[in-house]
Amino acid sequence: MTPTALRTQAQELVAKAQQSLDDALASGGDTTTARDRLAAAQGKLRALDTHIAPIVDLDAAAQNEAEATAMLATAEAAILAKLSAYQPPAPLPPALPMGLGLAVVNARRIDTEAQSAIAAHDAQGEQLASRLAAIRAKREAIAARRMAGQGDDEVDGRQLGLISLDEQGLLALLARHQAERPQDPGAEVGAMMAWREGVALVELRAMQAQAQSLQVALVNCATELARKAGPRTSFRLRTDPVLSTAARLGVF
Repeated sequence: MTPTALRTQAQELVAKAQQSLDDALASGGDTTTARDRLAAAQGKLRALDTHIAPIVDLDAAAQNEAEATAMLATAEAAILAKLSAYQPPAPLPPALPMGLGLAVVNARRIDTEAQSAIAAHDAQGEQLASRLAAIRAKREAIAARRMAGQGDDEVDGRQLGLISLDEQGLLALLARHQAERPQDPGAEVGAMMAWREGVALVELRAMQAQAQSLQVALVNCATELARKAGPRTSFRLRTDPVLSTAARLGVF
């Protein structure tokens, strides 16, 4: 049984004893027994109070603290709810134009296709250069045999003449081939420059909008603060020197 319940029980015994004494007094009977019972009940109550008073006081203090804590929490929640009205809205998701990304993707595809064409063209040029080196090597071999006295004037003459014609034809073909080499368009370079500039502009606009939202929230909060403070001007917002310095530096 809790201390509070014990005290309630003792108080009920005192009340019953008091009622018995009142009845005896009203009937004109002997009040000795009733008085003894009342004195005994009151003594038990006093003894009980002596023992449980500290406990009851602690319980009361804990209950008071719990009630005060609830009051504080309610008031703090109300203040926080009012402050939330002066929070700037969440930043809006930035919207980059689709064309900006498509330009980069298309440019990369153009460059990839151009690089493939250039690689195929260069491979063909290497084949022509190898063919030219081969016929020149053949001419040098003929010349070496003739210097060793092993040549045939008629056969060698025909071969050297054909080699000379082939060499001239290959040189002309190589010259045309080199002139027709595809150019690297470098499309991605320009597209990426436009991409970086476009992203930077969107970021600047988003930051500007957020700064404006913060400014509006600050002015609204300061205005309401001044209204609520009334004549207590010490509670009004004081402009931070940092803002004045930023204004002089051209931040605003």
